[in-house]
Amino acid sequence: LFMDANFNEEDHRYIMQVAREEDKSGETRQFRDQLITHSEGVANKKREQAARKAEKLRELMDTLENLPLVTHSAEILRLSNAELDSQLEIYRRVLKDPLVPLKKD
Repeated sequence: LFMDANFNEEDHRYIMQVAREEDKSGETRQFRDQLITHSEGVANKKREQAARKAEKLRELMDTLENLPLVTHSAEILRLSNAELDSQLEIYRRVLKDPLVPLKKD
């Protein structure tokens, strides 16, 4: 290999000296610390977003579970669009009816 054929003791000393100088300057440690801080911030943000999403879903499920299920066609005809959407969401999310297509947001 190239390194075996061309790398000698002087090259090894030079590389070790450069590595020690870089370690002494602290740039690598500073970069690593910044990377860790940034990664922790991103992870915390994602955890918070997931928690908000789960809370929102839980609130929606609580709301849907407390709504009465309308089954009579005469009552269905008197419902507003919002109430009809709520009834469809009950079928989609609470009852998990495969015949009711998913809502396209």
